[in-house]
Amino acid sequence: MTAETAEPVFRVLGAVAVRPVPGRDRLAAGLPRLLLAILLSRPGAEIGAGTLIDALWRRPGPAARNNLAAQVRRLRRCLDDPDRLAWHGEGYRLELRAGELDATEFDRLLVRAGGTPADRAARLRGALRLWRGTTAYGDLGDHPALSHEAARLAGRRLLAMERCFDAELAAGRHAEIAAELTAVATAEPLHERFCAQAMLAAYRSGRRADALERYAVTSRALRDELGLDPGAELRSLHRAVLRAEPAEDVPSAGPTVPAELPPDPVTLTGRMAETRRLVELLDGGGIAVVTGGGGVGKSALAVHVAHRLRDRFPDGQLYVNLNGATPGAVPCTPIEVLARFHRSLGDADAARLTDVGESAARFRTAVADRRVLVVLDDAAGVAQIRALLPGGGDCGVVVTSRRGLASLDGVTRLELTGLARADSVALLARLTGAERCAADPAAADAVAESCGDLPLALCVAAARLNTRPQWTLRWLADLLADTGRRLSLLEVDDRGVRASFDVGYRGVADDPATAAAADSLLHAGLLDADRVDPGMIAAVSARDTHSVGDHLDVLADARLLERVGPERYRFHDLVRLCVREHAAGRFDAEARRASLRRACHHLLATARNALMTVDRHQRHRAAEGPSGLEATGAGFPHRQAVLDWLTTEIGDIAVLLRQFQAELPGEAAAVAAVAACLLPVCNESGNYADLRTLCGAAVTAARRDGDPDVLAAALHDLGYACLRVGDAGAARRHLTEAAESYTGPRRSGILWSLGEAHNSLGDPHGALRHLGEALTLARRDGDARAATCVLIHHGFVHRALSDPVAAAGYLRRAVTSAADAGHEFLHLLATINLAEVEMECGHPSDALPLFEAAARRNVELSGEANLISASLHWNTAIAHDRLGDAVSARREWRRATAILHRLRLVDGPTRHALDSAPRLPAKPAVLLP
Repeated sequence: MTAETAEPVFRVLGAVAVRPVPGRDRLAAGLPRLLLAILLSRPGAEIGAGTLIDALWRRPGPAARNNLAAQVRRLRRCLDDPDRLAWHGEGYRLELRAGELDATEFDRLLVRAGGTPADRAARLRGALRLWRGTTAYGDLGDHPALSHEAARLAGRRLLAMERCFDAELAAGRHAEIAAELTAVATAEPLHERFCAQAMLAAYRSGRRADALERYAVTSRALRDELGLDPGAELRSLHRAVLRAEPAEDVPSAGPTVPAELPPDPVTLTGRMAETRRLVELLDGGGIAVVTGGGGVGKSALAVHVAHRLRDRFPDGQLYVNLNGATPGAVPCTPIEVLARFHRSLGDADAARLTDVGESAARFRTAVADRRVLVVLDDAAGVAQIRALLPGGGDCGVVVTSRRGLASLDGVTRLELTGLARADSVALLARLTGAERCAADPAAADAVAESCGDLPLALCVAAARLNTRPQWTLRWLADLLADTGRRLSLLEVDDRGVRASFDVGYRGVADDPATAAAADSLLHAGLLDADRVDPGMIAAVSARDTHSVGDHLDVLADARLLERVGPERYRFHDLVRLCVREHAAGRFDAEARRASLRRACHHLLATARNALMTVDRHQRHRAAEGPSGLEATGAGFPHRQAVLDWLTTEIGDIAVLLRQFQAELPGEAAAVAAVAACLLPVCNESGNYADLRTLCGAAVTAARRDGDPDVLAAALHDLGYACLRVGDAGAARRHLTEAAESYTGPRRSGILWSLGEAHNSLGDPHGALRHLGEALTLARRDGDARAATCVLIHHGFVHRALSDPVAAAGYLRRAVTSAADAGHEFLHLLATINLAEVEMECGHPSDALPLFEAAARRNVELSGEANLISASLHWNTAIAHDRLGDAVSARREWRRATAILHRLRLVDGPTRHALDSAPRLPAKPAVLLP
C-alpha cells in the first residue's frame, strides 16, 4: 500500500470488515456485522433507531429498542474507540476520519485520478486495489438496506476499470494488459467497452485473430441475451481489424475526449484567493458561478482555473462562449450548444436532435459516468444554461455571467470586482513592459486609477500605448485624466469599455419589463454622489420609492450598479461615464435642473428629519430654507440610525451640495439649510471636517445668489465648523465678514460665535467686547436662547481669564435663563459648565449635585450611551474622590469606562486597567477638553 492508499479501518469493498484491535472483540457475523454495514453505507449520517430496527429484524418485537441497544454495545466492543458510535439526538452515527472507509477513499481516488496516462493508470490501480472482491458488502450486498449503495459502488468499480484500461492503452501497454482485459471481457460478456478495449490490446499486440474472436463472442452474447447488435464503436473497431489497418491507425477504445479550452490567458493578474477557491470547489466536482461587471476578468479567471484542473478531468473539457453579453454577437441557444457538445463527445446522432429536453437528457447520460469539466462562458441568464448542466456525479461546471443567476440552486457563487491597485499596476507592467512602469510608477498608478482597476480598460489602455511607442506612460495618464475623452481613449478596434457597457444597458433598456429601470439609471447618472439609494433616485426621477428600489435591484443584477449595503448602490467610475453619455441625450438643460432640484429638496427634507430625530431643541434650524419642497425625505426610526446614516453618507452629501451650488442658481437657501440642519447632527458625531465642506458649499451658493440673509447664516455655520476643527483664524474671518455685512436677527448669534473665535485666538478681551454687544442685541430682540448662549460663552471666557468667580456668576444666570425659556439642552450645558467652575473654585460639595442632576437630565434627553454621559460620570467620580468617598468615586468612573467601551473609544484591556486601578486614575484623553 502507498501512503495515498493506506490500510482502511473499515471495509465494504468486498466482505464487511473492521480492522482488528488488540484487546477488543472481533466483529462477529450476523447482526453486529449487518449493523456496521448499514452505518457505513451512510458515512457521517445519523440513522434513526426505527430505520435500524426495520433493517435488522423482519418482525421487530416490543423489545426491539432494547435489542438494538444490545447490538450497538456488541459493535462498540469491536471498535478502537467505542465513542465513535454514539447517539446524536436524531439517531446513531459512526464517526469516520479521512481515509478510514475504503469506499469513500475509493471514490476520492477515482475523482483525483489525473495526470499523464501512466499517472492515471497508477492512481486508478491504487483505487482498484482497495477492492477485496467483486461485490460491495459481500454477502450482505443484496440486503434491501444495502443493495442501492452496493449497486452504486459496483458501477463505480466498472468505471474505474474502464478508465484504468483506457489509461494503460494510452500509455502503450497493450501487450502487458491484453490477458487481463481478455479475462475481464470474458467475465463481463455484455460490456461492450471492455470488449473494445480487449480487441484493441490484442490487435496492437499482433494478435488479430484474438481480437476478432473477442468480437464474435461479445456479438453472440448480445444477440442471444438481449437481441441486440453491437454498438457503433465496436462495429467500427471490428471493421478496422478486418481491413488489417495499421495498428497505430486503429481508433482507441472509449469515447472521444474533448479538449476545447482556449489558451490560458496571459492577462490574468492577481486573483490568487479567487483561483484557490475555485480550484478547491471544482476539484471534487460541482458548479461554480463567477459573476461581476463587464470587463472585470470573469472569463480569464474561469479559463485559467480550467487549465489548472485539466488533469483532474481526464474525460475532457468542454468550452463554449454563450455570447450573453458579447458586443455584436447573438446569444447562443441551448439546442445549438447541446448539438456542439454532442459532436464534441462523438455522438453525431444526438447532435441532430431538435428537442431541447431530449438533447439535454442525452448529454447528461453521455457524461454521467465521466469526469468532464464544462466551461459555460458569458451566460445571458439561467434559461440559457439550465439544459447544459450535467446531472451530477464527478463533472465540474464553471459558469461566468454578469447576472447573479439567483434561481440556480446548488451552486457556489464568486463575485469579482476590480483588481487591487497593486495588481492593476502589475497587469499594466506585464502588458506594456516592466521597465516602462518602473520608470514612472506615479504615472502607472494614475493610469490604473483612470481605468478604475478594470482589467478590460487596462488591457485596452496597454494596447493603445503599445501601438504608439512614441507615447510615454505619463502622456497616456494625462490624456486619461480628461473624463470627456476617457471612454474614447479606452477603445481599440472592437474592444472597449463603452461597447461592453452598451450590451448590458441595452439588455435592460430594450426589455419592456425593465425599461423603466434603465431610465432610473440615467437619472442616477445625473448625480455626482458616489452612492445612491432608492429615496434619492425616486426624488430625481419623480417616481415612488418602492418602484425605484426594484429598479436598482434590476440594475445591480445586470452589474450596471454595485451593491454596497442594504439599499445602497454605487457606480463603477467608468460605468458612470457611460451612463452620463446616455443621459446627455436623454435630458435637456431644464429637465436636468428640475431633476437636481428635486434631489436637493429630498436631501433638505432628509436633513430636517435627521435634525428632529437627534435634537428637537434646535427645531428652529428645521424652519430655515424654502417651504413647499418638491420631494419628501427619508425618515429615521431613532437617533442611532441618524448617526449611522451621517457616518456613511456625509462624504456624498458634501459632493451633492457642491454640485447643487454649482448647477442650481436660486437654490442657495436650500443648500444652506441642509448644512444648517446637519450642524447639530455633526455635533453628535464629531464629524466637523465634512461639516466645514457642507458649510463652504452653502457660502458659495449664497454668494452666487446674492442673498445676504442666507450668506450671513452660512458664514455663521462655516465659522462654527472652523472653530470645531481648530481653525480659529478662518472662523474669525468668516464671522467678521458676516458681522460686518449683516444687521438682522441672527447678528447676536454671529457676535457670540465671533467672541468664541477671539477667545480661541488668545484675545479674551476682544471676545468680551463681542459678547457684550451680542448680549445687548439678544435682550433687545427678546431672544432668550441667544442670551443664554452668550451668558454661557461669558463663562467660558472668564474661565480662560482665570476668574472662576465671575464665570460662575454668568453661568448661574445662564442656568436660570435657560430654565425660564425652556431650553433643555442649553440648561444642561450651563449646568455642566457651572459644576466644572465650582470644582475649579474648590467647592466639590456644590459641584456634586450639579453633576448628578446634569447626568440625569442628559439621560432623559439623549440616553446614556454618549460622550457627555461618560464625561459627567467621570467628573462625578472626581467630586466624590475629593470629598473622600472612594466607593462612590469607583462606581462612577466604572460607569464612565463602561460607556467609553460601548462607544469603542477604549478597548477591553484599557477598560480593565482603568476599572482595576487602586484609586481614581487620570481622566482618559478622549474625555479631555
